[in-house]
Amino acid sequence: MAAELFNSLAGFSVGIPPVPVTDANGNIVTNVFTSGNVTAANIYANAYKWANGQVFTGTAGGNNTQLQFNNNGSFAGIPNVTWDGSNLSLGSITNVKILGGVDGYVLQTDGTGNLAWTAQTGGGGNGSPGGSNLQVQFNNAGLFGGSPNFVFNSSTNALNVLNLNTTGTANLGDVANVTILGGSPNYVLQTDGTGNLSWVLGGGGSGGEPGGSNTSIQFNSNGSFGGTSNLTFNSVTNTLNLNGNANILQNLEVLGNINVSDNIYASNISLNRSLTTTNATISTNLVLNPSAVFNAYGNVNTASSPNVNLGSLSNIHISGGSDGYVLSTDGLGNLSWSVGGGGGGNGSPGGANTQIQFNNAGSFGASPYLTFNSATNTMTVAGNLVANVITIGSGAYQFSTSNVYFATSITTANTPLLSFPANSISGLDFVIIGTDNTAGNRQISKITAVFYDTTVNYTEFNTINVNGPVGNYVVSYVPGNIITPPQAILSVVPLTNHMTVYKIQITAYQA
Repeated sequence: MAAELFNSLAGFSVGIPPVPVTDANGNIVTNVFTSGNVTAANIYANAYKWANGQVFTGTAGGNNTQLQFNNNGSFAGIPNVTWDGSNLSLGSITNVKILGGVDGYVLQTDGTGNLAWTAQTGGGGNGSPGGSNLQVQFNNAGLFGGSPNFVFNSSTNALNVLNLNTTGTANLGDVANVTILGGSPNYVLQTDGTGNLSWVLGGGGSGGEPGGSNTSIQFNSNGSFGGTSNLTFNSVTNTLNLNGNANILQNLEVLGNINVSDNIYASNISLNRSLTTTNATISTNLVLNPSAVFNAYGNVNTASSPNVNLGSLSNIHISGGSDGYVLSTDGLGNLSWSVGGGGGGNGSPGGANTQIQFNNAGSFGASPYLTFNSATNTMTVAGNLVANVITIGSGAYQFSTSNVYFATSITTANTPLLSFPANSISGLDFVIIGTDNTAGNRQISKITAVFYDTTVNYTEFNTINVNGPVGNYVVSYVPGNIITPPQAILSVVPLTNHMTVYKIQITAYQA
């Protein structure tokens, strides 16, 4: 007859009145409290707590939208790396590194989102120009190309083209550098609408005279010059005035000022002076040259812009606020001036002179119990100092380092508790607290060991226990080899095979 495991159909309980421990399905329905490990197929709980009884939480680190990383076992936010649900921002390009490639290589896409490092291509190799000296460059089947029929002389600012076909806008620079043979005085170039040009006698209000009134801009009015007071130019102030809408199909380069009373729609605008308009829709570029001014009396909306570059911080001026105030957001995109963080406000440090600063609920905080004297290079901690490692001295003057270790045993055989690199130490002090909770025994021992070459001497100069000892300690030396450095080994021969816990403070003295 085979033996069967002990079984209860309705589960198990303890105490009177009974407290359920497991249900009929084998699930634990009361608290699990243990200093050891719990192994189970599945764990269900209404709450998780740390060993000290505090509720376990998984709070994100850093500021809102910052990506997380493992900061010594805790969540922390990556500065300047954020995700707002739609866009991933990596901050300044100086903080972005992508390994691989060779100096001068560029990132290239295959059109499906895959990136690879590749060399830059060019006409003569490595991006060198094609053709001969002075020849203007063009894309010749993916390489730089040049032609003797298309050259530019930078000394004379002269562009020489055998055949010129402009389907859009061509800017040939100063008219003094443009020479087109043929025609007669007062003749003008006329197009047939298909790109062919010919010299014809210039039209005008009367015999080539301008139309409209003084300062009116001229336009083709049924084959003659026309002018209107709605489109004028003031040569004294270099101002173009338009009473209505401006629709610019390609490029507008303004060396003076332009005033548009209503809307302006353009592909590219380059300004040397100022532009004043109610609404400006610019599909490509708005270039403000050093002496230019852009006046917006309505709203400037850049919400759909992939990138707004305001240049150097010294060139940005926003009115309002007081000295030392900072721009603050309400999280919805609205900005306002507010007092800068800090104990004294305006970003000034908290506390009194020499007090070390810390984050006190979002402001600089300080305490008279934590100070630093820069004249004597002295930090003073008048309260409690909590640390896992304490080192006295630095560099050639380093004297000792103190650490705390934790170990266990569950056998009466010789058990190594810890090993310590011994190639640069002269001695070790051990303070060991051994606790056998099963037997109710606790022992505190103090051991000093000294090392020289491969020799170790040690003495257990103080041991005291409650209800009986827990074990005998041994300090040994392992010379090591080409892979493993020399080690000092602290071992114990336990007096029982109970689970015994050892808390060990070790102080290492430098050689």
